[in-house]
This record gives sequence, structure tokens and C-alpha cells, in this order.
Amino acid sequence: PLPSLLRYIDNDLMRSASKHNHPPDPKTICTICYYPWDTPINCFQAGLNGQAPVHTKFLPLSPCGHWVHYRCVIWLATKDVSHRDKCSACGTQLFHWEGITTLTLATRTGLSMSSSTPSSDNIAYEKDCATITSIIHATFFTHLSLPSPHADRSPDLRMELPRARWLRYERPTGHLLWGALVAIKMRRYLVEGHAGIVETE
Repeated sequence: PLPSLLRYIDNDLMRSASKHNHPPDPKTICTICYYPWDTPINCFQAGLNGQAPVHTKFLPLSPCGHWVHYRCVIWLATKDVSHRDKCSACGTQLFHWEGITTLTLATRTGLSMSSSTPSSDNIAYEKDCATITSIIHATFFTHLSLPSPHADRSPDLRMELPRARWLRYERPTGHLLWGALVAIKMRRYLVEGHAGIVETE
């Protein structure tokens, strides 16, 4: 599977530090902004949010080998375009795009996310919450009496859950968020509906 943007930058691109700022041809241009490799990047070059020109690392993408400015890679990832996770020269997919890791790297780089209208899968999220609550309600006392250490039966992947994009098991983040959501729902179920049980813990 492809890495997240954060892992791609830190584990793939930054580990080739000996190649940074040493393109094979001195006339090499960035395949994102189309400016020479040693040109400071500013708002007129690749639209970097009105910031003053700054020098940035020039590095080869992995695995395709096309050369880009580091800030241009991060800038492109913040855009709401279909090729934000691909090499702009050859179309090779480089990483698995996730909003939270892109925001982390954009903040670390001093850029901002360009989309003013964040996408929402709130309806799918509410359906996942309702499913969790109904499963907890329907099976809590049954499972409480079962001697098996595997009585929780979670997660039942045959149910094609979770539906919400941020909770999916495609990435470790989704797996952790799903587990946290189930734990929060379970605690709420106990505190709001079965305080007597909570008091005995």
C-alpha cells in the first residue's frame, strides 16, 4: 500500500538528502511550478498563498525520479484537485492522500490549506454512530455474560463498516479513530443508561 503524505515526505523524500539541490542537469525545472530549480518560490510561482519568495529544497520524487521543489509538493497536496497525490509530470501516484496529514505538513511548511469548503461525510458518520450505538445496546448484556475472551465480536467487517471515509481501515489512522469512537460510544452508553454498573468498577 502507498504511504501517507507524512510518511512519504519523511521516509522517502527526506532520506535522499545527498541528492537534494543537485539535479543531474543545472537547467532542470520543477515539474509543478515550471521554474528553475534554484528559483525562490513565491505567490506568483505556483500560487503559494501570497508569501514572500523563499528558497526550498529541490529533490527527486520517488519512485519516478522527476524533480520538484519541496514546497511545491506540499502546496499541490493542499489543493482540491484530482492529481494532488500524483507526480505532475508522469501521473504516478506517490502517496495516499489524507486531509489531516496534509494539514500537518502544510502547517509545518508554513502553508495553508486552500479549500475554504471542507468536505463532509457527516451523514455517513452519523450512520456509523447509530450502528455502533444499536450494536452496543442490543448486545451489551448478552456479551457481559459470555465467558469467551472474544465475546466483543468487533469489528464485524462483513457488515461493510465503517462507512465514513475517515473511519475506514485503509489507513492506520482510520483504524484508531474507529476504535476510539467505539470506546467513546460504549462509555456514553454506560454512563447515561447504566450508571449503576459504572459505579461498581
